[in-house]
Amino acid sequence: YTFGNEDVSNTNRNDRAALYEKADFASFKKKVYEKSDEIKQLIIDSIKSNALFQNDTDDEIHEFVDVFRPVEFKKGDIVIKQGNKGEDFYFIESGELAIQVTVGDGEERSEVKVGDYGPGSTFGELALMFDSPRGGKSISI
Repeated sequence: YTFGNEDVSNTNRNDRAALYEKADFASFKKKVYEKSDEIKQLIIDSIKSNALFQNDTDDEIHEFVDVFRPVEFKKGDIVIKQGNKGEDFYFIESGELAIQVTVGDGEERSEVKVGDYGPGSTFGELALMFDSPRGGKSISI
């Protein structure tokens, strides 16, 4: 599941004021993606401790859970690419991702595996919080 560039609520509470000033809320309609109560609870349990949501109330977190949309990746698909603009935040319901970073330059350039994400993992918040490029690559394994 992911939530991101379709939503105006993808930043922390302090940064939302600027979005509110620019957004046209008269025409805004929240798009809800249906999910089971079990999946909703898995998402809630996973995001509550994430820095992106640390200042949000339980009611706000429930609102966020509604807008997470399901996405599927096949083995070998690149979910995020190092250096790209971060526009989405992810929650893994099932499957695994390998996390790699590119280090070095020229002939010394290589990709180094730095970890894995599995069910219940979340990622992508740093690029959203700091409006920075993605720090690594995530590949479905």
